[in-house]
Amino acid sequence: MMTNYLYYVNTNEQTHSELYIQAIKIGDVAISVLPGEIYAAIGIAIKEKSPFAKTIIVENSNSYCGYIPDKSAFNGNCLLYESLLCCHSCHVPEASDIIEEKALELLKKIN
Repeated sequence: MMTNYLYYVNTNEQTHSELYIQAIKIGDVAISVLPGEIYAAIGIAIKEKSPFAKTIIVENSNSYCGYIPDKSAFNGNCLLYESLLCCHSCHVPEASDIIEEKALELLKKIN
């Protein structure tokens, strides 16, 4: 909802966050380790684009930074209940894209 983005703009004084993303390879299995509570769509996108046939997504690791919604949660068309909670994460709408991109970079590096 647009109110989520407005909430973010009006309450977020933090200019950046340092979040840790890891990739681990065990045999032919990759593990993508992500901070916070990511939306399922983000994990699914990482699995689909991973260079590994088997990729496991681990969330809430290395630090907890609240919900990490995908961009759709910030528009008025999202009907997911988590979209009401995404305003509490105070991440920019592009955070999910950044996390996905970095996770995939690491997976490609260890392949």
